[in-house]
Amino acid sequence: MPTVLPDMPTYDYRCDACAHTFAAEQRITADPLRTCPACSADRLTRLVSGGGFVLKGGGWYAAAYAGGGAARRPAEIPAAGCGGCDQPGAGCAKA
Repeated sequence: MPTVLPDMPTYDYRCDACAHTFAAEQRITADPLRTCPACSADRLTRLVSGGGFVLKGGGWYAAAYAGGGAARRPAEIPAAGCGGCDQPGAGCAKA
């Protein structure tokens, strides 16, 4: 029976020499990669990226974010100069 490894995080990298970008699965304890697989230069930078997880099932996040009624939409935010600030005419459609 094959050994099943736990899911490892995926890290994004960019080469500062040739601008090649790629993703690599690595253990959290592993050192960052250094050598670009495209040009062999030792100029890789580990990029900061969003987390890759999905919340499943019911819970606080479903109740808090599903309706969206409490959040202000961009059209409801007052424009500058129409009572929303003390700088009349600064980008205001009403000024």
